[in-house]
Amino acid sequence: MAVFTLPKAPGVYVDEVDLPSFSISSSATAVPVILDGNSGSLDWWKALGEKPALINSFADVLSYFSASGSKSESVAYYSPRAVVSLLSRLSRGGPAHHPRLADAMGVNTKTADVPDWDRHTLPALKAYFDNGGGYCYLLPRDKLEWLDKLPDVTLVVQAGQSTVTSDILKYTAEGSGRFALLDGPEESKGDVKGELETALGGIQATEHAAVYYPWLKANWSIPGVTEIANVAPSAVAAGIICRTDNSVGPWKAPANAAVSSGLSPLVKVGSATQALFTSGNHTTKSVNILREFKGRGLLLWGARTLTTGGNAWGYVPVRRTFDMAERDIGRALESVLFEPNGQATWEAVRAAVENYLYNLWKKGALQGNTPEEAFFIQVGLGVTMTQADIDNGILKARIGIAVVRPAEFIVLEFSQQVASGA
Repeated sequence: MAVFTLPKAPGVYVDEVDLPSFSISSSATAVPVILDGNSGSLDWWKALGEKPALINSFADVLSYFSASGSKSESVAYYSPRAVVSLLSRLSRGGPAHHPRLADAMGVNTKTADVPDWDRHTLPALKAYFDNGGGYCYLLPRDKLEWLDKLPDVTLVVQAGQSTVTSDILKYTAEGSGRFALLDGPEESKGDVKGELETALGGIQATEHAAVYYPWLKANWSIPGVTEIANVAPSAVAAGIICRTDNSVGPWKAPANAAVSSGLSPLVKVGSATQALFTSGNHTTKSVNILREFKGRGLLLWGARTLTTGGNAWGYVPVRRTFDMAERDIGRALESVLFEPNGQATWEAVRAAVENYLYNLWKKGALQGNTPEEAFFIQVGLGVTMTQADIDNGILKARIGIAVVRPAEFIVLEFSQQVASGA
């Protein structure tokens, strides 16, 4: 802050005063990590030096997958762009006739490079991208600790890895900023109600996860492929969530949403069965059903979390909207780390948060006819902080957001260590 000096002669004097200023920007809201098998059996994991794969399209997916055991350990994975570039320059023959192309593609010329479609992961990834998915990460199911090194990840997608449900919930717990998309049971003997009750009984109630059912059959025609594994419903839901976020935002329910063609449910679920798993009695956990409707096709029908009790956290868009706000505001508050804990800093925080929430309200994310009905921000001595807080450099802000109904606020409290004193 500039220091004001007393004038030595009459006149008008201007001092430029630097006050703390910062803004809050919205980060990506739908960035999934999609789980694969154990790391020890995954060639792509070894080829990348035991790091997650960043995938931008299904072409990237095909560059990581091959038939199990069809490649030697020394084979490198190819870049699709490199292949396209070489194909444009080589007009005849294939990898076996052109060593340069074979090297670029990383193909063992003695074996065919056929993707492994009879494992859950590859069909799940195709369904994810077919339904509107954007960039994502691929991660072995036994390497979930990597999530702490991927700060942009907001969704953890089970994608058929049924043995790690409890581990997924551990990494999507309160404060993680991540939301879990889980699969219902794959196999069915006809007792849908009993099978779902059994499956849900082994999963803890939580507002940070949702379950999707049933699994899907892929009716895709893929040259050279005779067997395609069933498609995990969590992967389809992930694609639809990405599509919904990109077109509107996480505050829109990813429900009543069309599923891409080529997929059909393995189990037909009707309204009566679905009604048993929509938390109408506030005691059962919810399941979001993929249902076929005459004249409308296959739809994702439902957007409820695994919580019970019928509160606001029972809805996927409510939980994910708050996750977004917590991430964005929390990251922005880090920028005042070295600012004095005084009025100027408090006003800068207030202005930035108000501007951020006002923009969300204008987009329709918050409920209310006026900004006052949609949100509030409190910060200051005697309001959110004591003198002891200020002396110890602890800045506290209280933020209320109306996502479900106008003027019915769910309150967030943020604490940030800053410089001591005002």
